[in-house]
Formats: sequence, C-alpha cells, structure tokens
Amino acid sequence: MRIGVGLLALIALFLLWGWRAPESVLEASLTLDAWRSRAVVQAVQVGDHRLSYLDMPGPENTPTIVMLHGFTGRKENWLVLMRAMRGQARFIALDLPGWGNSERKLATHYGFPEQAQRVAAFMDALQLQDVVLMGHSMGGGIAALTAAERPDRVQRLVLVDAAGVKFRDNDFSRAVLAGEMPFAVASTDDLPRYFRVLMKNPPTLPWPLSEGLVQRRVRDAGFERDVLNDIAFSANADLPGREAIRIGQPTLLLWCSEDQVIDIDAAAQYAQRIPQAQRWDIANCNHMPMYEQTEQTAAGLGRFLFVSPGS
Repeated sequence: MRIGVGLLALIALFLLWGWRAPESVLEASLTLDAWRSRAVVQAVQVGDHRLSYLDMPGPENTPTIVMLHGFTGRKENWLVLMRAMRGQARFIALDLPGWGNSERKLATHYGFPEQAQRVAAFMDALQLQDVVLMGHSMGGGIAALTAAERPDRVQRLVLVDAAGVKFRDNDFSRAVLAGEMPFAVASTDDLPRYFRVLMKNPPTLPWPLSEGLVQRRVRDAGFERDVLNDIAFSANADLPGREAIRIGQPTLLLWCSEDQVIDIDAAAQYAQRIPQAQRWDIANCNHMPMYEQTEQTAAGLGRFLFVSPGS
C-alpha cells in the first residue's frame, strides 16, 4: 500500500510539473537522452556567445565529427545517429549560436556568413584539427561555407539535405516565397502538420513534451522569422552554393530522395560545384534521414569515412 501511495504521489508531482512547466520537462527529457547516450553537455564562450554542445568521446585515432543542426533544430537532433555510430568517432553536436541552449543576442544576424564565422571560431576555441564537418539543412549551408573558408580546420565535409543553394521549386519553397511559414506552430494541433513537413512517418510526441515544444516554438517564432529572412531572402541566401566551388575537401552529399523541403536537385547543384563530391541518396525518407533512416545514414557516413574510394 505504501508503494502504491508513493507511486501515486510521484505521478501527481509529474503531472503538476508538466502542467506548470512543460518546457522544463522537455529540457529535462533531452538532458536525460544525452546522459543515456553517454554524451556530455558542455559549454564554451566563443566571442560574445556562450555556446552549448554535446561531446561523445571516441577512441584515439578516430575522426572528430562536428555536427550542425538545421532550422528549428538543436544539438539533440543528432543523438540517434551518434548512438548508432558510437565508438567510430568523437562526436561534437553544437547548438548553433541563437538556437537551443546557446546564447542569443538581440539585433544580431544569424545568417550563413555570420554563423560560418562563429562555427569556425568554435572550432578554434576547442582547438579542433582535421575535423569532419557535418551539417543538416540550414546547418549544411553553414558547414559548406565554413569548409570553403577554413580548410585549415575542416578535412572533410558532409552535407545532409543541405540548404544554401538554388534548387528547383517545390511546394515548400513556393510557400516560403509566398510569405508563409510552413514550420509555424501555434498549438499542439499544429504539431502533426509540422512533423509531416519534415518526415514521411512522423512521430507522436506525448504530453507534456508536446506542450513544451509548442511553448518553445511560439517564443522563438520572431527569431525564426528573422533567420528565415536571412537564409531565404537576403543576398546571402545562396552564398554557400556560390562559394562551393572553393570547397576542395572530400565531400559527402547525403540526401533523402523524397525530400519535400530541400529538393534532391540541391544535391545535384552542390555536386556540380564541389570537385570531390560523392552522393549517397537514401530512399523512403523526407528531410530528416538521421531519424527516418538511421542505419542508412550511418552506413553512408561510415563508407565515406572508412572505405577507400573504389573499394
């Protein structure tokens, strides 16, 4: 009976916590996921931003992979892939400046050139050498520009469904150009649509995590709009694609063949510009291959890193 009463008390406390502070429950669940993955949450001051990142150590003489998330994303987006490839590399997943648990400044631009400079400064601060720089979506555009500008730090590049280059129009790009915000979330009713934009078979997020995500997205709506203006409408929107001809490093273009956000035509555009580019197309996924096709994503990355060309 005592155990039953204690359990009921714990459930009641959890429900009260979820009702009063759902975003803190979401943050706690992400921290727990990182802990279970044996990834350490770290922070470092880089310029005027305090940056948060995950560090999953790897054996000596294995690559260091620095991972950049996409628009509306955060460092924990990479955990599923990090777990799948544990022991093959050191993984460092960064909350890009302004996003996740990294610091955000008012009246500050977070477009491609500014973020590329900050990512380079982050690698300088950690004294990282011969990095494999991996970026998804918006983070892919940032990674491409960083690789072009800092070959002294970046040994290899991995672009995952990457933004930053002009590609053939699709429903998503037409909606953005028309002034819509396909990623907008105002209530939990919007979450299924939001996840469908990103994934073919989206998950169902339980309460109170769903409410916590909505609170975060509503609070970030103005910031997201400002960043979208920088990466979609400014003169620098296709800067990574224009600068890609300067990328001399071996580069993997890892793409969902059914991407409804950044059409796979973008992979072809990058491939035309990057001399040492190779493709790894993944079927049956939309825009989040690390979630939707984790094994195929890990296989493509592993082949790129550890298998000699022509083998």
